[in-house]
Amino acid sequence: MEQLSCNLRTVSGGYDEAPKVARLAIRLSLDDLFEKSPDNKQELDVQIYEAYTEQSYTLTQIGKHLNWHC
Repeated sequence: MEQLSCNLRTVSGGYDEAPKVARLAIRLSLDDLFEKSPDNKQELDVQIYEAYTEQSYTLTQIGKHLNWHC
């Protein structure tokens, strides 16, 4: 087990977190994130913020999904 832990640290650069590829594989889709239409601009801003910060979508990806000119 100790050898496995050592190997994981070597592969992940010494960090005890999942690689970006693994995190992106399990993130919610933009359709799911924007399923509920916001009632106002503040709610939309929260949805965009969460998609960007918590799900690692780029602002370009979010803008294209919302059919905004990018």
